Amino acid sequence: MLRTMVEPKWLALLVGVLVTVAAFGWLGWWQLTSAFDSALPPEDAEAYETAVPLGELIAPGDGLVESAAARPVTATGWLDLREPIAVAERVQGEEVGYWLVGRFVVADAGAGSLVNAPAEGADGAATVASVLPSAPVAVAWAADRDAALAAGERLAAELPALPGPYAAASAGAALGAGAYELGAQLQPGQDPRVVRDHPAERSVEAMSPGQLINLWGEPSPGYYSAYLVADEAFGAALPEGAALPDGVEAIDVVPVDQSLQLNLLNIFYAIEWAIFIVMAFYIWWRLVRDDHDARVARAEGADERLAAEIRREKLRELAARRAPAAPPASDFDSRPRDAGTEDR
Repeated sequence: MLRTMVEPKWLALLVGVLVTVAAFGWLGWWQLTSAFDSALPPEDAEAYETAVPLGELIAPGDGLVESAAARPVTATGWLDLREPIAVAERVQGEEVGYWLVGRFVVADAGAGSLVNAPAEGADGAATVASVLPSAPVAVAWAADRDAALAAGERLAAELPALPGPYAAASAGAALGAGAYELGAQLQPGQDPRVVRDHPAERSVEAMSPGQLINLWGEPSPGYYSAYLVADEAFGAALPEGAALPDGVEAIDVVPVDQSLQLNLLNIFYAIEWAIFIVMAFYIWWRLVRDDHDARVARAEGADERLAAEIRREKLRELAARRAPAAPPASDFDSRPRDAGTEDR
């Protein structure tokens, strides 16, 4: 079989197989490295572990970029629960319920000072919510809508009243009663979902800032296109002295998964390319072996035909020697004939 392998046509085919195998090997290596590269922590993994001021990631009216989604942030301002809203279809562990959502009035929108602060003598009946930008904030989770709204009303009664706009804009570190630093996770706003059949009062089914701002009576000069989820891991969820009432619980904020996770699909593709490499060599070897076996069969067939022909020739010679000789015609004709028999 070795002689068959080194024939020019099979050597040329082997070169083609080696080129194909090299391509398969490169593809398999690419799939394998892609599987491990995707398992490495992202370059900005530390950014999801340290909270930054809200103004560093988004400004009122701007869209949220992908790199800022799910980032922990802090924001200084006031929690406004005068008009609590229940947002449906919120998952907490293995249960589905409602979020208690309020408005967070941001004192610092990123410029380093209060924005849109009115001059002295502004209408004292207005609050900071009318002159400062706001963002929806999810404060707590409840199993049903009524419990969420009832908890919001009880919390609103405990919270200090929102200060007037001039009091908030006054110089000094004191922003007024109820101001605190909120720790939260920043999330992109969802598309609004309108329930036309029997819509529930003060209840929606999506965290859509554009939809939520229309449910608050006191208008604001600016809104964020994203929303906040209170996260005590990075700051206070409620002002000092306030606590969640019975019937609701703190939201289980899911952090960004930074664990090692191999891409099994890429692993399977790499295994497939390895199988293709083995199949390429096997097909070449099988073709060579079939060619060799065919030659051996033809050679054996020729020897068998020659032996059979020799045997037939010998049999014909033997048969010729054993055949009896025919009697001569003269001996038969010279015998006397019986006259009487002939006459009969």
